Amino acid sequence: MSQTRQDGDQADPSGHYYGDPSQQPSRKWTKETVLAVLSLALAVTVLFFGDGWFRGEDDPPPAAATTSPSAHPSSTAPSSSAPTPSQTPSPEPSAAPSVRWTGVVRLGAGVDLDQLPPTIRTSDENADITESSSFFVSSIKAHEQSLAPWSDSTAPTRQQCVEALSTQGTTEWGESGKEEVETGAIFCLRTSEGRIAAMKMKDDSYHNMRATVKVWDPADSL
Repeated sequence: MSQTRQDGDQADPSGHYYGDPSQQPSRKWTKETVLAVLSLALAVTVLFFGDGWFRGEDDPPPAAATTSPSAHPSSTAPSSSAPTPSQTPSPEPSAAPSVRWTGVVRLGAGVDLDQLPPTIRTSDENADITESSSFFVSSIKAHEQSLAPWSDSTAPTRQQCVEALSTQGTTEWGESGKEEVETGAIFCLRTSEGRIAAMKMKDDSYHNMRATVKVWDPADSL
């Protein structure tokens, strides 16, 4: 049975209306409608896929991300130059030996060679070298282990006297009678203050012994 719309149009059993064609719903899309649908579809496509698909090769690449400078700079790189090592001051060189005095002295009761010039003593107290001869033996005496004979005819240097005193030091020479103090004999001495001296006998007469003496500075530590 056909259905009747309120406006008077009738419809067949399938639901289609018939009657005045001008009164039926229009089934055709207008040109404006089609264009609007296509524009909407294109906008959706660009929105979701344009970043990859629609970007041409000639398009400029996206700007690289820039990093803002840190407020706290990184620690300074270590200097390539090595630190200058601290320099240990070199010890001051000891003063070169120099001749303090040279001349002829008479031994007698004793001579203090640390005085300038050397001083003759009336006793062997404070004397660095003393004649200790007897009527039968010529001998000389010095402080403990502060006298050494020198066998070479050439006068010794200060260093040679130091070595002779270290290896052959004695206190008295000639007392035993096995050796005598003769004119021309050479000896090395160490004074009471540590100075080194060389002595060459000039006269070996009894109670009148004389010798040429050379005294060096500085004084050694005893």
